[in-house]
Amino acid sequence: RNLDWFGELAAGLRRHNLEVFAYMPLAYNHNYVKSHSGSGWLYRNISNKVHDRWYPNTLVCLNADGYLDLVANYTVELIENYPVSAVRYDGLTQTIDHHCSGCQSFYRSLYGEELPPTWEPKDWRRQYDFQRATTTRTVQRLRQAAVAANPNIITWANGLIDCDGSTICPTWDLNSMDMLHDW
Repeated sequence: RNLDWFGELAAGLRRHNLEVFAYMPLAYNHNYVKSHSGSGWLYRNISNKVHDRWYPNTLVCLNADGYLDLVANYTVELIENYPVSAVRYDGLTQTIDHHCSGCQSFYRSLYGEELPPTWEPKDWRRQYDFQRATTTRTVQRLRQAAVAANPNIITWANGLIDCDGSTICPTWDLNSMDMLHDW
C-alpha cells in the first residue's frame, strides 16, 4: 500500500477542525541535493566547485535556472491536493558569492553588467543588494504561485536578519527569523 502520510494527517486534523500548514525546504533541500549533486543548482564557488561547508547540507541556489519554477510548481501541487491553510518555506537564504549561470543571468538583468568574478570589499553594498534581490524575487514568485492556487493561503519563511552594513556577512554568521509573506 502506498501511504500518503501527509494527506492522511491533514485530513485527520481537518476532521477535528484544526488548521494544517505544509513545510517546504528551499535552499536546504537535502533530498534534491542527494539526487542532483552534479547539477548546476547547487551552490558553487568561483572555482565552480560545489560548496561543502555545510555538507551534507549543501545549499541549492535560489537563482539556479528552473529551481524557483520547480518549487512554485510543488507549491501549487501541494495547495491543490491537500487541505492546507498555510505554507512555510525553510531556508530563504542565498550565499553572497555564488556564480552559477542563474546568478550571472539575474545579476545581468538587474544591473546591466556582468557579475564580478570576485567581490571586492568596496563592493559590499552591491553584493548585499544582489543577495536581497534574490530572496525578494523568491518570496514574490512563491507567493504569486501560492495565491494563484488559493487566494486565502498564508505563506511565510525563515530568513536572514540584515547585516549591519559595515562588513560582508557570510550567511552562516547570521541569525534567522521567521517572516510572514501574506500580502
